[in-house]
Amino acid sequence: MFVFAGCSQKESASVASKQEGASQQAGDTEFKTVKTSRGEVKIPVHPKRVVDLAYATEELLIMGIKPVMSTSGPDLPDYLKGKLDGVALVETSSVKVEDVMALQPDLILTSNRTEKLYDQLTQIAPTVQLEGDFYTWRERFPEMASILGKEKEMNEWLAQYDAKAKQIGDEIKKQSKDATFALYVTNASQYRIYGKALLGDVLFTDLGLPMAEGAPKEKLVEIVSLENLYKFDPDYIFLGLYGSNLAVAQKKLDDMQKSELWGKLKAVKNGHVYMLDNPTWSLGTFPLGKEKAIEMVRDLVLKKKN
Repeated sequence: MFVFAGCSQKESASVASKQEGASQQAGDTEFKTVKTSRGEVKIPVHPKRVVDLAYATEELLIMGIKPVMSTSGPDLPDYLKGKLDGVALVETSSVKVEDVMALQPDLILTSNRTEKLYDQLTQIAPTVQLEGDFYTWRERFPEMASILGKEKEMNEWLAQYDAKAKQIGDEIKKQSKDATFALYVTNASQYRIYGKALLGDVLFTDLGLPMAEGAPKEKLVEIVSLENLYKFDPDYIFLGLYGSNLAVAQKKLDDMQKSELWGKLKAVKNGHVYMLDNPTWSLGTFPLGKEKAIEMVRDLVLKKKN
């Protein structure tokens, strides 16, 4: 739940004062008008103090922009440590307007996850609500690059990433032949099989590995019963846990692995089941994490050691 549902009169005056001060400081700053999901917005051509409330920090870093606030926090994955020193790290559910205002941003990026704050944020600095989400990062990345004038940086990164993913995917498929893969994830109340989302996106889109028969090809994720989970019977299984109650999720996972049906699966018989901890299975969520994820999958499947 967001902290601010509305803006008090006192706060509105404070925001307006800040905005006026920022406008005066802008001085000779060059601006351009961009089309967004909320209409046309006038933004700096070269923003220097970007607030990211859209889970877009990794794309920003790739494009050479270090934000002043990021929704990547507060617990950073290892691959981001040292890259966001001095950046205010927040959760989207706890964003406070006054904290954003205090950073004096010259551009704010939002998504539908923070749209309740949109009107208040526009009083602080030019605010762009991105159409895409991190689930559709390949569509959102070009949207961001176009807005920020960073198409060159994006294209260079994508080219090297796609080449690396293809090389690793080909290497895995050469060894595993026609083997199929699946990503099972459990929370406190559900069993899920993932399609092309999160680590599933890395497995089935970027690496091009064959998806288990019956797995969701059109949907990002499908909730299944314990009985139906066994019908997929892939050659390789990646297991993950998520949610606020990991102890209960672990109990559900333990129940699954203790069942008679579990031992009959091909992946279990052949030792091709890989248990991933909570942050690891979601490595494939954002671009820089995807680079780590393709290496992790390669090392697990091909049994390589670092």
